[in-house]
Amino acid sequence: MILLRQYLEDNKLVNESDIASIGQRQSIYGGSFDTNLLELQILKPEEVDAALEEACGLPTLPSALLERRDERPWDTLPGQLVDRGWVAAIARAGDRLIVATHPELPDAQLGYLYRKIRGFTPVVTAECCIAALNAERTGQTLGGRYAPLIASYRDALQAHRADVGGELLAPTPAPTPAPEPEPAPAAVEREPDAVTGPSADRRSSVAKLEETLEKLRVPGRPVHKPPPLSITLAKQLGKPRTRLVLARESNKATEALARAAAIIAPRVALLAVKRDGLHALEAPGSSLRLEKDIVIPLEPYSRIERAVLGDVVLTETSSRPLRGALEQRHAIPCIFAPIRVQARPVLVLYLDRNGHDFDPAERAAARDLCDVAEKTFEEVLRLIQRKSGQRSSHRLKTELIHEALHVSAAAPEPP
Repeated sequence: MILLRQYLEDNKLVNESDIASIGQRQSIYGGSFDTNLLELQILKPEEVDAALEEACGLPTLPSALLERRDERPWDTLPGQLVDRGWVAAIARAGDRLIVATHPELPDAQLGYLYRKIRGFTPVVTAECCIAALNAERTGQTLGGRYAPLIASYRDALQAHRADVGGELLAPTPAPTPAPEPEPAPAAVEREPDAVTGPSADRRSSVAKLEETLEKLRVPGRPVHKPPPLSITLAKQLGKPRTRLVLARESNKATEALARAAAIIAPRVALLAVKRDGLHALEAPGSSLRLEKDIVIPLEPYSRIERAVLGDVVLTETSSRPLRGALEQRHAIPCIFAPIRVQARPVLVLYLDRNGHDFDPAERAAARDLCDVAEKTFEEVLRLIQRKSGQRSSHRLKTELIHEALHVSAAAPEPP
């Protein structure tokens, strides 16, 4: 039983339908329970972090330690556990080795590390943080599903809890003998800067942290140049893109497009272009939920209509009707890419990350998926025309395109 899931169920922090949604998404995309929980945005990142601490019985990784780019003791842990993404060494302080552990690290492996590694001090963290640390270790760029998660997770922790971590890094003090009894000294006024209590301990811990990490710095350390994000995305999108290329049925094509796009961003919408506006289609694998009967109007000469026609590129949700459908108060970065079949826009691929921007390589990857989808839908349309045995008039094309997308046909356009 996954500890986090059991904790959430036992404390009724997540309802059964959400648990089922997480399990379904996990069976499709893989990844840990916490990764899919974060992608579906059922709990806030700071709530997931607090739940991990309670569920696993370990302190969580402070974001201050995640941010530090100093020399890390990568080679101190068994390679097979590191390569599988179970653990990542954070820092060494005195006789302690601070190690970030995956929430689903098996108990047997955790016990093995306690026995094998002297001074092993585990902290638990989300899978996206382990992925970020492993990307740092290998000198690669963190992309795909973990990039937006680590950004929002880090920001949430910095905003919602005091991030100390020094208590973990401070070396264990050696026991001191009891002092000899002395005569009571005369009353001495306390120095103004001699502060007692938790705040003083916190500043002391942070100072020890800085001192320890300063000793670990190596000025001549070589910096490995990470591969471009475009290469990373190309690898991740390889198989999903191939499924889209080979699809010869409309439902399989739209499903392949949605699942491939979800690798770039978890919030995906497929919008069919109709005369009365944009109609939401089913987007398997997306964490974005749109009502099936929702229609986004396309006012003549509006920016969203011009974006659908390809006259302008919409890089944020600046259109008020679009924001209304998405229940957004303010404009946020997005990908809004029209898909054309025989020179007519029939579908729009929409992506967003709840306010986080996209890298140019990610926008290019989304456009590439749309280009592939155009060719696939062209082939689907040809197959439908071949089966119908009719010539492809403009009116017939319109009807067949909507049939291919499983959308009821709009009012016929003039020939």
